[in-house]
Amino acid sequence: MAAMGLSPRRLSSLTGGSLSSLQGVLGSLVLCVLVGGQPDNSSTPSFPDANTISFGAEHSCALEHATGAVRCWGSGDQGQLGDGRSTTSLVPVRVENLKVAVAVSAGGLHSCAVEASGVVKCWGRGEDGQLGHGGRSQRSEARPVPYLGLAANVSAGGSHTCVLERSGSVKCFGWGEFGQLGDGKTLDSLYPVPILGLGEVVSLCTGGLHSCVANRLGEVKCWGWGDLGQLGSNNGTEMSSPMPMPVDGIEGAVSVACGYQHTCALIRNETSLEANCFGRALDNQLQRHDEVWEKSVRRVMRLDEVLAWSAPMPTSPMRSVW
Repeated sequence: MAAMGLSPRRLSSLTGGSLSSLQGVLGSLVLCVLVGGQPDNSSTPSFPDANTISFGAEHSCALEHATGAVRCWGSGDQGQLGDGRSTTSLVPVRVENLKVAVAVSAGGLHSCAVEASGVVKCWGRGEDGQLGHGGRSQRSEARPVPYLGLAANVSAGGSHTCVLERSGSVKCFGWGEFGQLGDGKTLDSLYPVPILGLGEVVSLCTGGLHSCVANRLGEVKCWGWGDLGQLGSNNGTEMSSPMPMPVDGIEGAVSVACGYQHTCALIRNETSLEANCFGRALDNQLQRHDEVWEKSVRRVMRLDEVLAWSAPMPTSPMRSVW
């Protein structure tokens, strides 16, 4: 049996820097830790100033902070590149109908961004309502999501989307069969629905079939499909929940990141930061090298070791990318 961490395990402590999850394709189930410094701006010659990159199932999107431009590349048959077409592109193409953006997220087969004005726009596959426009049709260019307050961030999951509003509240929409919308139901929603009981949220992430937040009190709460332990609740018990559940053993969280079937939280102590991860670890996402079930917080890696092989990241909180 592949190793899975059903409750949070500590990756390490460090004195500075930040943590980000990187999920290349759905099948790879990778989560990497990136520490300190400034972003690598040499990602591609046709988009030299990209300094936020989000990885979807078969496509990627990058945000240029200086201009607010968003460009995407990869598979585009569902319109997820946002350039007005439904074709694959091997080079970054600019997303149409999108003004100055401050956040971007690539999901399963769709993408979303937050404009500086606080408007959320999504594009790509819409069959499960993950674009939030009230229908199930796909969109090949950015379209606004109604019934939202001013947004601070957005996270595109497998076939659902969640938005963090500037007020600290969260709304989700799209596929809800496994409770991943967090509204207590297991139904799809074509429009944003509010999630209750979260407190004032400061960080948000979505995975394949689950979602998590960190709130102002340092608590982490998750909901959705949890059969592989990615909700981190009930002392490592495998279970799903259509409503937010507190993650056991987490205090002082400042941000969260969701992989496809695992979750990590960045914890601030008095003098350091550390990462705690839980969920499926088939391909060593939790940096486990054995094949046992671990249900207690456990250090599995020193983050300073990552500096030898990871690109540096800015010191802002984690963003949800997969």
